[in-house]
Amino acid sequence: MSYENEYAIFEEITNGLKANYPADMYKPTSNIMEAIHQASSVDKILMNISATEEEIYYAFLKEELKGESYYNKSEKEETLLDFNIAARMLKEDMDYITIIQCMSYSPRLSHLGNDMEKRWQNAVNDTSIAINPIYSMASEARPLSSIKLYRDEPDIIYMSCMKAVLRKTPFMSFSTMDEEIIRLLYDAGCQDKKYLRTILQNSLNFMSMQPASNTDTVEEHQAVVEAGQSLDKFLNSALENIQNNESYLNRKLTDDEIYNEMNQRIRDMKEQHDKGDRFSYWATSIHIIKDTMAKLQEMQNLSKTMNIWTIGLERASIELEIDTKPQEYKELKEKIHNLINASKDTQKKQEVWASIWPIAASLEIYSREIIQQINEKQQSNPLLKLPEVQHAPDFANISDSKAASPETLYFSCLKEIVKDNPGIQQNKADILVIDRLLQCGRDEDDIVLALSSSPSLRNLTKVQAMGAAQNMVDNKLETQYSKGGDGIKR
Repeated sequence: MSYENEYAIFEEITNGLKANYPADMYKPTSNIMEAIHQASSVDKILMNISATEEEIYYAFLKEELKGESYYNKSEKEETLLDFNIAARMLKEDMDYITIIQCMSYSPRLSHLGNDMEKRWQNAVNDTSIAINPIYSMASEARPLSSIKLYRDEPDIIYMSCMKAVLRKTPFMSFSTMDEEIIRLLYDAGCQDKKYLRTILQNSLNFMSMQPASNTDTVEEHQAVVEAGQSLDKFLNSALENIQNNESYLNRKLTDDEIYNEMNQRIRDMKEQHDKGDRFSYWATSIHIIKDTMAKLQEMQNLSKTMNIWTIGLERASIELEIDTKPQEYKELKEKIHNLINASKDTQKKQEVWASIWPIAASLEIYSREIIQQINEKQQSNPLLKLPEVQHAPDFANISDSKAASPETLYFSCLKEIVKDNPGIQQNKADILVIDRLLQCGRDEDDIVLALSSSPSLRNLTKVQAMGAAQNMVDNKLETQYSKGGDGIKR
């Protein structure tokens, strides 16, 4: 599964949670200090079946404050308090929806007044940053201890395993989570590959690859085959890792080793960045950095990783030509620079910890926005996915150059066509490439050579591709397509 698709699923789950706003939520108290003062202990409140979500929230808040005043907290500290409360609620085995309802009563949302729908939507965003939103699908899953292998249904087994894994580490990728689920089953004596495959088929990692309908078209059949092949490949790789390596959750790596491992994984993808699909490169890099943040414990490495994260988001937005946030990134880099310096001072430890997670939350939000835009850009303009298009020089710089190779000339021109005509199909794009090259004064031989590099001709031999390209150019010259009549920019 691509990380772009993983973010899309997170977005779909989060939007679904926002849409399921419980209309019977009551208005929050206006006296925050009194609510904190009157709050019961967490142990007592969780045993009180008549306790309201607001009372539950304030019980957790009171214990998290440890006697300190809420009004002495900065905005960053308030954010950190809420993240810690959500994480503790998860450890107390509260279901995801109830956690969101409780978080809707956070005094941090008091600026929204009594608009409970907006409070709910903000609480969904906050909770999804603290806890993987996929946990909402497993909240009601049975405890792992009650599961009987080979007797319970595979989907029930999968959900129980997913719940157990996510409770230990609330935010991990699909692939990491699924590998830990396989390891959990393997260590429990379930080493039958076919049975493991049956259980793993219930993962969103692979279910999302399946076609939505059952019309049995050639394309849908191919999608089923590819999903099955992807599942088999993942399972084989996971079993190999399980047999050769310690669990991700139990590995005893130092912070420096975790940090260096992240840098190495990103360096290993340099060729993909330089020559391959940059959309996939940046989505994967952002994910690796996020995954590392979940494992680190030391302030210095956390701060350095956030700096890499910020620079990565900034570069991704520039290289992929999507909406940028120059001022926000500049401010974040300044805050992180101050954190790196402050983390060296043991006297400022508490201040640094209070600053780290609100910044990380901002980076998480920006990451989701970038991945969403990557998905939208690829869906609306599929030809941008071609690495040759992404890496092609600007057409204006080589349109008159005799030194440019036919392939470079073609993809440079195609890049300009694709940008001017989002969503254009390959056959129409090739016609416009001919148009554009004719307008630049290129002779017929140059155009035929360039057009022979078209992705639509890749299944042909070089001789066949040249013949097909010559036919396209001949047809264009003979029919003289009317300019501008179809609304396409030439």
